[in-house]
Amino acid sequence: LARDPRCSVVISSAGVDADVSQSITFKGHAILHKDQATKDWFYPDFARHANSLAPTPEAFVAFLDTDARIIIEVVPEKTITFDGGVMRDTTSEALEA
Repeated sequence: LARDPRCSVVISSAGVDADVSQSITFKGHAILHKDQATKDWFYPDFARHANSLAPTPEAFVAFLDTDARIIIEVVPEKTITFDGGVMRDTTSEALEA
C-alpha cells in the first residue's frame, strides 16, 4: 500500500446466519498512518466498539499499540453492493412475467 495505495475492502455476510448473501465493496486508495497522535485517537475508540476478548478496553489498546503497527485509512472512490435477496426476488419476478 505504501508503494501502490489502490485498494479494496469487502464486507460480506459470509459466516453470518442469514438466508441470503450480501456484501459491499469499497474501492479507493489507502492512507497509512504511523503517527502516535492518530494511534492515541484511534485505538481507544476502536477498543470501545470492538468485540475483543481482552478483559478491558484499556488492555486491548495496550495490545494494539505497538511500534510496528499502522492504521490504514481507506478513502472510498467507488462502492459496489450485492444483495442476493434482491437478485432472487427480481429474477423470480422476471421469470413469472
